[in-house]
Amino acid sequence: MHKSHRAELNRKIQERVLVDYGSKIRVIDGAIEILNALSLAGIRLAICSSGPLQAIESSLRALRATELIEVIVSGDTLTSGKPLPLPYLLTLERLCLNAQNTIVFEDTVAELVSATTAGISTVVVGQDAENPNFSKALCVDPLLKNFRISLDSNNEDRS
Repeated sequence: MHKSHRAELNRKIQERVLVDYGSKIRVIDGAIEILNALSLAGIRLAICSSGPLQAIESSLRALRATELIEVIVSGDTLTSGKPLPLPYLLTLERLCLNAQNTIVFEDTVAELVSATTAGISTVVVGQDAENPNFSKALCVDPLLKNFRISLDSNNEDRS
């Protein structure tokens, strides 16, 4: 199969899959609350995904969180994805932040490896805390809704 034909076929398949994507999104319990709490606390938010931009935007619309997100890095713009660190390094660059000043919420080993290789502390959600594959995580909790945002009122730098 010719390379341009293969690319066109992949594009058409992706378009068909994404047509009903928004109506099939399952919102993770606690996701909306944590995004709103972080935003209200002045924390800058970004999405770093190997997925296509159209899917990310559909997810954000389902969460009613489009306006909360400052930067989106999608698989559409990446030359290599997770578990390599490039997606997170690009996100840090676009936010003009150092890895030490950020935290990531993820749910797979590949994403954990990508973030930690980029030097970012990572909270793993939706997984078993006893799983040795997640030993490099800052913490592991099966439920995102278990996290609460509490900032020291004396802290002036909230980025």
